[in-house]
Amino acid sequence: MIYKNSRSPIFYAVVLFMNLIIHDSQAQIKLEQHINLLTSPEFKGRCHLYGGADSTANYLSNIYQIIGLSALEPDFRQSFSITAFGRISNKSSITMDDKRYVIWDDFAVNPYLINWNQGQFLGEYQLYPFYKNDSVFLYRNSDSKDCLVRTRLTKELQEFKILVEGDTLADRFFGRKHITACLSNYMYKPDIILNPSPSMSRKLKRMAKNNAKATIKETVTINILRDASNYVCHNIVGQLATKANLDSTIIITAHYDHLGQGLTTYYPGANDNASGVSVMLEVASRLSKAVSQGWDPGYNIVFVAFGAEEYGLLGSEYFVESGLVDTSMIKCVLNLDMVGGLGTDLKDRAKALYLLQSDNVSQHCLQALLKADEKNTGVDFVLDGNPKYLKYSDQSSFIRRQIPSLFLFSGEDGVIHTVNDTSDLLDFEKMESLVEVLTDWIRSY
Repeated sequence: MIYKNSRSPIFYAVVLFMNLIIHDSQAQIKLEQHINLLTSPEFKGRCHLYGGADSTANYLSNIYQIIGLSALEPDFRQSFSITAFGRISNKSSITMDDKRYVIWDDFAVNPYLINWNQGQFLGEYQLYPFYKNDSVFLYRNSDSKDCLVRTRLTKELQEFKILVEGDTLADRFFGRKHITACLSNYMYKPDIILNPSPSMSRKLKRMAKNNAKATIKETVTINILRDASNYVCHNIVGQLATKANLDSTIIITAHYDHLGQGLTTYYPGANDNASGVSVMLEVASRLSKAVSQGWDPGYNIVFVAFGAEEYGLLGSEYFVESGLVDTSMIKCVLNLDMVGGLGTDLKDRAKALYLLQSDNVSQHCLQALLKADEKNTGVDFVLDGNPKYLKYSDQSSFIRRQIPSLFLFSGEDGVIHTVNDTSDLLDFEKMESLVEVLTDWIRSY
């Protein structure tokens, strides 16, 4: 069945607020209430394709207001548009020397983007092939600048068939994991990998080598079509109310979107990433209360719930590029993604979370966080996690701009991106301890 949301996010926010007042001292209960709502059928897996992301954004903006954060954009929303891509059309083709080559019979294209935030190939282009490093590159210009297509040449027919029939390329009707998206303003920056058949590879190679010598360059007509739809997404951005304009900023982030729903079920996304959002909200609530009681932080503290993370870190990419917060003022970004579960590599350390850092995080920042962790036995930070994970969540958008960033992460748990990522698998005691550690860190930093 398709679940329908019969009650608005405002209703849930009011109910939650009343419960927060009643259970003011019970952080675990607050965390559970946030997660139970975010993972409920009414939020439809928190995906923009089904309206669940909009419902979640409404809910979060109301909670920000209740907590007492200041809005940097109207209603706390930083809106941006994305273009989501589905199936590649069977009408896609490539023409060389008046011969038309047909997709899947003569060539395949990789459905994944080389750069997550870049556009997809749409429409018809006249491109110039050139041969470099035992491969063919197709350019907009005859002077071999502005490459749009990279090829992986094949020599044997069997090799090509394996590519076309393999899961990574030839799911012609494209399941969920093949859906990609980009920020709409990157629509016309395509970057695609072409896998031609052996006969087509030979033809491309010949033409590309000739172009290196010829005065008049030969062109290839490439027309790759893909289903595309536009959506408006939102980052929910709030700032702790402070008494003065300050010259430095700490940002706490967590993405709220997830994978949506199917015909008979939905993806609750408890650890990924209702856990991170809930911890962020509780830290914001505690710090806002401290400010109301007289605490005066020496820096701006911004909280961002990112949209469209699952489609390529698009919300964080837009945020960093937007200039809403002056990136030169950012002392540190702390991203929370999957902080309530237990990764398979940490199964013997139930209270552990990986703490990963970019190379430019200050020792003062890191040591202050580790000191706060030492005082709390309910969570244990592990510093030797695989650095590859720094590329896999929203901190990556900051790290690429040389902005100091930290990442807290439970590790892969075997249920990520499945319908089994449910709240009963979360360790709420560990999450409560994490709230205490992060609150102490920010107040002492």
